[in-house]
Amino acid sequence: MEYVAPPMVKPIEDKTSFVHNCIANKNKSMIGHFENIYNKKVFTDNKYKILKILHNTPSVDFRKLTLIKNALFDCPDMVDNHLVPLSFWKETINFLVGNHLDICEDLILKEILQGDMINMMKFVDLVDLFLFLPMIKEIDNNDSQNLYRVMSSGITNKHSI
Repeated sequence: MEYVAPPMVKPIEDKTSFVHNCIANKNKSMIGHFENIYNKKVFTDNKYKILKILHNTPSVDFRKLTLIKNALFDCPDMVDNHLVPLSFWKETINFLVGNHLDICEDLILKEILQGDMINMMKFVDLVDLFLFLPMIKEIDNNDSQNLYRVMSSGITNKHSI
């Protein structure tokens, strides 16, 4: 019996899909953009602290930050294509990530707040730094209940010997 592929509803042309466009655009602008946001003038100590906290927070990753960024760009009250009201920021953060950004939200707001508006260009630069800049995560390998249970032969409330 010979395999017959199902008919395609829409022919997919080479390099016209969303993924191909993202890859093509990313390869064109990534290095230049990174050089613009990773320099002594733009990459401040405050941004370094924010990135270190974000990288060491297990509940925050690039997908959540990208969701926040995309939701903020959909703001109906955006001014000059880059200023978002602080109230919309609060609603978006509470809806998308809850209280996971509470430990560094004040630092982030100090960095991206312009009057009573959020400057999206500064926030996007922060998200891009999070994506592009590798950081070492501080992991405590001995802080595991499962490891303790194995090492103590399954006895969790007293010593095994």
